[in-house]
Amino acid sequence: MREIDFGDWEGRLLEEVWRETPEQVDRFYRDPSEVTPPGGEPVVAALERIVASWRELMEECAGEHLLLVSHGGVIRLLLSHLLDLPLSNITRLHIPYASRTRIRVHHLDQGDFPVLLSLNSGSHVCD
Repeated sequence: MREIDFGDWEGRLLEEVWRETPEQVDRFYRDPSEVTPPGGEPVVAALERIVASWRELMEECAGEHLLLVSHGGVIRLLLSHLLDLPLSNITRLHIPYASRTRIRVHHLDQGDFPVLLSLNSGSHVCD
């Protein structure tokens, strides 16, 4: 799944962007659903795109184990959707590089019921 498009902030160090536009970055981190980086993708649009891809994967891979490798922003948004977390809180989720998050999805008659098994495990990474 493709990462959120951060527009003019893309590929730049957070410290640099924060120095140039502190108010805008602060507002984005406090509630990313209300602030879009200049030239970037609204978080709500990214969430819709990511959830649509997730649903396709759930249909295609029903009953199978699935490995999804993606970016931190995608993982934050997917977790917010699956665990019913407010979008305003996604920046409070720290997703380290190469970490592993496990989710089990129970397919029930009333709909899917995702359960977070582990968050940010690094046990697979060598020291």
